[in-house]
Amino acid sequence: MKHLLRTLCTIAVLALMVCSFAACDNGGSGEGTSKAGGDDVVIDGKGQTITIATPRVVDLTPGVSDETDLLIKRIGEVEKKYNIKIAFESEIDQSDYWDAMVAKAMAGDVFGDIMLIYPYFLDEWVAGNIVADIAPIAEKVGVDWNDGSWDTQVLQTGTFGDKIYSFCREQTALTAGLIYNTQLLKKADLEDPSVWVKKDQWNFDKLEEYAKKLTVVDADGNVTQYGLSTTTCELFMGCFILANGATAVEYDQKGYPKLTLDSAKSLEALNTFNTMLNTDHTIECMSCLKNWQEAADAFCNGEVGMLVCEEWVIEYIRDVMNEAGNGEDYALTYFPKGPNGKDYVDASFGGMTEYFIYNSGDAEKEELAFRVYCDLYAPNEELSQEEQVATTAESLFSDENSVEVYEDIILNNKSESLNMYKLGLNVRQDFKDVFTNICNNAGTPQSIINSIKTEVESYMEESTYWIQIKEQNGD
Repeated sequence: MKHLLRTLCTIAVLALMVCSFAACDNGGSGEGTSKAGGDDVVIDGKGQTITIATPRVVDLTPGVSDETDLLIKRIGEVEKKYNIKIAFESEIDQSDYWDAMVAKAMAGDVFGDIMLIYPYFLDEWVAGNIVADIAPIAEKVGVDWNDGSWDTQVLQTGTFGDKIYSFCREQTALTAGLIYNTQLLKKADLEDPSVWVKKDQWNFDKLEEYAKKLTVVDADGNVTQYGLSTTTCELFMGCFILANGATAVEYDQKGYPKLTLDSAKSLEALNTFNTMLNTDHTIECMSCLKNWQEAADAFCNGEVGMLVCEEWVIEYIRDVMNEAGNGEDYALTYFPKGPNGKDYVDASFGGMTEYFIYNSGDAEKEELAFRVYCDLYAPNEELSQEEQVATTAESLFSDENSVEVYEDIILNNKSESLNMYKLGLNVRQDFKDVFTNICNNAGTPQSIINSIKTEVESYMEESTYWIQIKEQNGD
């Protein structure tokens, strides 16, 4: 339990801090100047408070962890630099934060100047006019979005034509990593996946083979051990799509989205997923629709051979398995390539954690809030990105191959998005419905997609993104 509590605390802080906490020891760049882009503008916050809002727990108790102590140190530096106070508004009721945010903000009940958001809420909140376009602010500050410190997936998701609504310092985290139980593979007489990776043969066929051999059925026909499971819900289905060189949505030169969920490559991938799930019965994915921890614990208990999960889940699994004395029995590999896949990819929502500046109408405060964010989460100048990523990898995995895979995915930007989450909650819900219906064996992937295609395309055209692109194009 002690390890679990420590892990949950670390997860909560890491979820907020989307760059390395070592960034807190970055030194100064000139009193009152921003580290965002190197300009020399002096900002005096005149003692006001800049609030960072999140519905997650933020524990700033000194001594909780090295990461927390580093964050506390950086807060002090930034407060002194801008003559401000930094406050965290956390543990906000989920329904208030996600479901009622637009109504609350329009009524004047705003939680923060800098706010956490998930990509699929962005469309609705932009429509509610509570999200500031920070493109002109970033230009004034001198931000170089391509300097390696910004999450490119978040930038892509938060860009509506010539407007930029969300941002995030480079997030060195897996969204859908494939881990496996090394002992269960040995018991099933299966080679380590790294063997097939080196031969460029780690593909859908191998995944099906491994899942079959790792699935155990008792005398009554009950599955006692599944070959493959997940904690990522519908993004798990997206892993298959992206691994086959497809995506859910594509954008033309003018920025308009087109649904490609039923493209030949996508359907090929979904048919593999459907076969493994409903014909071979080697995939267990219903637990993630109930509780991620069920799937994670099943892996820890040896009831699942391979698991697709987020990095914070890997941290949980590491601590649980270490406490049980088998912390060396799991490892990381790539999600296999489909027949049309060109490279190994890590499926993404389009930036799992994003931030935006509240559209207060006060241009000076919006600029100050953005500068505070830039400095508070500035990358570490004493450690290279490679060193930071290596440190994280070595804290997660005990074997060299897993560390190399992690470093390759993060450092070589192998995270790819399904390109749909910026289009809003309705589009995401329909994608989740496709996943749930396939899990329930409610039809073929083609028939299930056909049943929602017209509705999805209608939601796409009603999205704030589409409306703004249309206005910008003068169409």
